Amino acid sequence: MAASFWANAVLFLILAVAAAWWDIRQRRIPNPLSGGGLLVALAAAALGGGWHALRGALEGAALFGGPLLLFWTQGWCGAGDAKLGFALGAFLGAPLSLAGLLFGTLLGGTFAALQVACSLLRRAPELLGAMRRYGVRAPLAVAIDPAWSVLLPYGAFLAGGALVARATELLSMGVLR
Repeated sequence: MAASFWANAVLFLILAVAAAWWDIRQRRIPNPLSGGGLLVALAAAALGGGWHALRGALEGAALFGGPLLLFWTQGWCGAGDAKLGFALGAFLGAPLSLAGLLFGTLLGGTFAALQVACSLLRRAPELLGAMRRYGVRAPLAVAIDPAWSVLLPYGAFLAGGALVARATELLSMGVLR
């Protein structure tokens, strides 16, 4: 493997781990981290593979970050998550960025579903009491802890999904055994 491949892999790993750490600890992803990650990914692609690699990085950024930008406009994710998506997608490139977005969405969705289930179990006595009083029409939304709908560290799951996508690529190349 070329040295530029490993340098790119290390920079990608640093971005993903740092973004996940910031999002879990602070519930935000700093702009310098996302913006700097995007610039580094584009520069590494341009210097390492020329126009063809730069085009792949731009396509990857659009494929990973574009849907997240649309989600942000609807209030479904944070702006930091969308900006991080552009940087992660630029590192992954065009075909792999969709896999990273899919894995990250699956990780985040699974975590959110577990949080809802735990919240329902924790509030089961309250919910059962409401169902006894009001019948089947008891509002389930009362039983779900509202903090997790706002504070889900989605960027951490996006970074995890991008790392899973990169690991599957390395496994298929025979680099990781």
